[in-house]
Amino acid sequence: MQFSGHRGTWVPNDKLAQVFDKRYYQELVGRSWVPRTSSDPLKEDWTTGSDPDNDGNGIQNPKMMLHTDICLFYDLDANSNCCTRTDLFRTDGESHCPTQKDNQCITYGGDHPRWEASEAVIEYLGAPRSPIPPRRGAMSERQYP
Repeated sequence: MQFSGHRGTWVPNDKLAQVFDKRYYQELVGRSWVPRTSSDPLKEDWTTGSDPDNDGNGIQNPKMMLHTDICLFYDLDANSNCCTRTDLFRTDGESHCPTQKDNQCITYGGDHPRWEASEAVIEYLGAPRSPIPPRRGAMSERQYP
């Protein structure tokens, strides 16, 4: 994304980002994504903030997704200042969501117009059930293990 103003890709490097496969959906729902703000609102995006494969010497290439990626599965109209997975922790016990650790992004309810998009994400994952626990009453329409 050299000229877009966004730093990073949703996978560890640019070469892997050229392959669009199931890993995109695994990254979308399997990581803790938090908003990354910018002085230019057009350059705001979402980041993991850290790379779990990193050796701890700083963030070389933080993972990044656009707002349009995150809203395929999460209801950002309800609250966009949230973390997609507050249930994930580092080996030292710290949350992967340092600033929004108590503010879980919610997923779409069955009555939301974008419900079908979130169901498509689950289908592309190859999972019959969402890996994200329900966060509001409307979510009870999905079947969870």
